[in-house]
Amino acid sequence: MSAETIRAALSAACDDAGLPADGAPPPPLRTPPVRRRWLAPVAAAAAVALVVALVVAATLLPHRDRSAPPAAPRRSAAMPATFAPPSLSAASVEQSPPGPVVALVGYADLPVVGDLTGGQTLAVGADGRTYRSVDAWSTSITSQLLAPDGGSIVSGTSQGILRVVDTRTGTDHEYEVGPGAVAPAAFSPDGRYVAYQRIPSGEVGPVCDGPVPARLLDLRTGRTRPLTGASGCGLAFAPDGRRIAAQVGNAVVVLDLHGHQLARHPVSGAALNGPHAWSPDGRYLALAVGALDGDVTGFRFLALDATDRPPAGFRAGSPALMGWTDDRHVVTYDVDRAGAAPDAFVAHAVDGTSATVVSADEYGSGTAVDMAADLLPHLRTVRVDHPGYGPWPDWAVRPVLVALALLAIVAAVVVTAVRRTRRRRRDTTT
Repeated sequence: MSAETIRAALSAACDDAGLPADGAPPPPLRTPPVRRRWLAPVAAAAAVALVVALVVAATLLPHRDRSAPPAAPRRSAAMPATFAPPSLSAASVEQSPPGPVVALVGYADLPVVGDLTGGQTLAVGADGRTYRSVDAWSTSITSQLLAPDGGSIVSGTSQGILRVVDTRTGTDHEYEVGPGAVAPAAFSPDGRYVAYQRIPSGEVGPVCDGPVPARLLDLRTGRTRPLTGASGCGLAFAPDGRRIAAQVGNAVVVLDLHGHQLARHPVSGAALNGPHAWSPDGRYLALAVGALDGDVTGFRFLALDATDRPPAGFRAGSPALMGWTDDRHVVTYDVDRAGAAPDAFVAHAVDGTSATVVSADEYGSGTAVDMAADLLPHLRTVRVDHPGYGPWPDWAVRPVLVALALLAIVAAVVVTAVRRTRRRRRDTTT
């Protein structure tokens, strides 16, 4: 066999085997990469789990502050030397109970949003630094009162409901006393009874014009009864809790809790000034001078015993009586209408011999709401550099969680799309 014949036979054999004719080894076969098929389902499952967790947290978790509320002060309560501004980040009383509250302070405008929300009421804790919002964002509130011990807040509503919130636990209870709008007017000294008034729709607070009768709510039983002969404007419980004073026309009447009149005292040029009008010793009633004309310029005092000589009284800038520190001194919320000085809580001697600023309210708008009467006798002023607004409120936290959930969904979609694109490119090149 010739060499030519052998070469031809070898060439044919190589062709049959798929080998190059020159005897060079074939190029290595390209092995497709091992695809980690478990990554996609695991990533998808993780994204779904994250979304579910965020949605559950946003809708079900209460976001409560788990720390214990401040202990109730035994002998003293503090007021900040200067009140902190309103805050969108203030937690609610229900979300983060502040413990005993020394004052309720109203603000007409909130930062950023202004009148969009209708303002804000803050409860100031008895430590002087804790601030919590009361009935945040509610537009149905007519007026609010603080229990004498600072342990609860009652809010009237336009739906005929009195809502009582415990400042120590954050729990609330609603009493349906309608129909129509209602406004609380006075707390009994032991906190058991709330005197209230049914008011015309659109009114804010007790109505002073006309014979609008008051009623009494027993917070223990939930029962109500009329206070015959008493209007809702200018109601004040006696220190013993068994009598109540009421402004009726140009007279102050004293009633028992069943509405039976015990005494009547004609007055002129002044009117009973709210739930704290009765002095701690039971001898005097505070009368706001000019109240019937809508322009309060000071206070004078009515002696319930005709043989007793009342204090001389005092003048102040459009004050509202907040309570008594003792038998000879009261705390008022004074508004400087000229704007030369900030509104302030001021301790006045009832004979007009002294006046001391307790707290300045630079951010207020003449809308201080109430003070805890039992805490005033041992009131002190403290300087607070860093007010405590508590944890972020639910209305602020939940949108953030929802946004995170949406972000997780978008991220999962993007990751899936990228992985599919890369897979298609690899398949095309192979």
